[in-house]
Amino acid sequence: FFFFKQKTAYEMLRSLVGSEMCIRDRFKEVLKYAEQACKEFQLDKDIATQICKKCKESKVLGWRGEGEWQCLVGKNFTVSLNYDNRLLAFFDLKEIGKTFLVFKSG
Repeated sequence: FFFFKQKTAYEMLRSLVGSEMCIRDRFKEVLKYAEQACKEFQLDKDIATQICKKCKESKVLGWRGEGEWQCLVGKNFTVSLNYDNRLLAFFDLKEIGKTFLVFKSG
């Protein structure tokens, strides 16, 4: 069970976001996909779709766990979900003012 209510990714320590609550050593890969998608697309739904597509196609991430990659992009959102803590990334890209939650459901 995972629930963010009062804290945003920005308020959380980078060390926590970069290790405990992410795809462990694969965080940089997801971050790269997010940055690329933001350069290519304007709409949050298109950015999210591209990140999911890249995660699925990735040789590093695609095979991990069962289920499908999911992505939420925006400025504010609240979510309750089941997840594998090795297959989740929650972070901000401050320069574009968006928060990202990327995880594999299933």
